[in-house]
Amino acid sequence: RKYDMLEEFIEEHGRLPQMKEHHKGVALGAWIGNMRWSHNNQHNSTILPEHIARLESLPLWGWTGKEAEWNRHYHFLSLFLEEHARLPYPLEEYKTLKLSDWIFKQQQFKKWIRATLTNDQITRLEKLGV
Repeated sequence: RKYDMLEEFIEEHGRLPQMKEHHKGVALGAWIGNMRWSHNNQHNSTILPEHIARLESLPLWGWTGKEAEWNRHYHFLSLFLEEHARLPYPLEEYKTLKLSDWIFKQQQFKKWIRATLTNDQITRLEKLGV
């Protein structure tokens, strides 16, 4: 039930809920925090593999806030490219995000601070032509 509610929340808001946010009376933000904590402390993890797979199938999901925010920008950049067949212009907003600023930062990370991006993130960016 919470997985379905999380998918619904993402569809409505274009992001994951914050820690104290509720959706239809359910504390989804706290639930996400609990899932992340359990997963990231694997010796105590009670999350079933199929539940992990379901969460990881969500385009905005991340096991940390940083990873989730990266996935959010990447997801909306993918949608932008599908809709416009070009990279966003400087200062152009899409779904309230300034994707060109994010792209610039990712290019700088890739060029100068490779440890900031995972190999998977670099590969995903390159698939989009970034």
